[in-house]
Amino acid sequence: MPAFRIAPWLLLIPLLGHAQPVEPLGMAEVDALGQINGTALACQDLPRARRTKDLMVRHAPKTELYGTRFDEATQQGYRAVLDGRTPCPDNATVDARLQTLAQRLQTVLPASSGTQP
Repeated sequence: MPAFRIAPWLLLIPLLGHAQPVEPLGMAEVDALGQINGTALACQDLPRARRTKDLMVRHAPKTELYGTRFDEATQQGYRAVLDGRTPCPDNATVDARLQTLAQRLQTVLPASSGTQP
């Protein structure tokens, strides 16, 4: 009677069901930009809201995924201010956060050419 042999790669199939989805590069930065944008809009800080949006446009891929995440984070940041959970930050604090995010974006998502990476 012939021996039953299992291909070694078949042993890996049970592990595939436990794999965690990998989040696209720069999503944490996009979430942070959206939060800052929402806070800035709620606090009527238009120069910082404009800078936040400029960073998003310059660095994030022009896809539905990135745009939706930015919009959702913007809404969360806006609601947090309106609900009284987040106070309006001072300009220096926002500027420092934007500077840090700009540096991280340059590393994670260098200026986008407008296409999916």
